[in-house]
Amino acid sequence: MILSRLLVHLTIQTEKQRDEATELFEKFDRNHDNKISYDEFLEILHNEGGEDVTEEKARAAFGEWDTNGDGVIDFKEYWSGVTLKKRGLLNEAEKSVFRMFDQDGDGFLQLEDVLRIFGGGADDLKDALGSLFKDADADGDGKLNLEEFKVFSELLFNAR
Repeated sequence: MILSRLLVHLTIQTEKQRDEATELFEKFDRNHDNKISYDEFLEILHNEGGEDVTEEKARAAFGEWDTNGDGVIDFKEYWSGVTLKKRGLLNEAEKSVFRMFDQDGDGFLQLEDVLRIFGGGADDLKDALGSLFKDADADGDGKLNLEEFKVFSELLFNAR
């Protein structure tokens, strides 16, 4: 039950983020051709960024977003860039969550820590979490380090 509510919340958040990204893309696409040209990109840097950027840095930044090198940023490239940026933020969030639940600060989470995170719960929830925990515990030492916790998080959010 908790897991399904969490998945619904994450789906809504993702849809909301995509809607917000679409709205921004449309704002940045000044001529409404469904692409952001280099000139439109420069406008974004100067108007939204609020700082002077050298031509070299602007071209390099544009190249990071224009992944197919066709001279424009389409929505697919834009969305990929947005999600990659968010992924970086997610990595930081994962580290923060991990540290928060690492009660003794030893750099590991025990299954008991994970169960405490979810407030104990019914036996079927405990069994499901235990199974995911075991799958994520790559070295089989009965505890999760940060990298294993990231795997656990992925497994948890992909569980259906």
